[in-house]
Order: sequence, then C-alpha cells, then structure tokens
Amino acid sequence: MVTFSGLQSEVTSTATFGLGIQLIGVLGVISAICIIGGALLISSQGLEIFGGIVVLIFSIVSLVVGGGWIVGLVLGVLGGILGLCRK
Repeated sequence: MVTFSGLQSEVTSTATFGLGIQLIGVLGVISAICIIGGALLISSQGLEIFGGIVVLIFSIVSLVVGGGWIVGLVLGVLGGILGLCRK
C-alpha cells in the first residue's frame, strides 16, 4: 500500500504559504489606502494632526507588511511629521 502523506504535507504547506502571501498583499493595499486617506486629511482644515498620525502609523506598518520599501517608509514618515507640524 502506498501513502501520500509526504505529498499531502507539501501541498498543504504550499497552499498555506500562498495564503500568507495573499494576506500580506491585502494588508499592504489596505495600508496604502489608509496612507492616501491620511494625506487627504492632512490637506483638510482642522484634521491635519489626525491625518499626520494616520500616515505615520501606516507608514511604519508598511515597513513590516510591504517588505521593506525604505523610500516609501521615509516619504510617509516625512509626510506624517509635516502633517503634525502643520497649523
């Protein structure tokens, strides 16, 4: 009798890895949408501080989720700080 437990294990781990990559991608898109929303809040009168905080938080999250795109992190942090300093 032949068993395929090794094959089943390999298929399961590949499917799990694919699901993890998709989840990271979805979180990256959600972070990007929140950063854009925060940037729009920064340009609104009276909501600059809240928008700056949103951009800072999701820019730092993008470092973990986005795979380390340093340029986006730096620009997001600078934009968030400028939004916090805007009066």
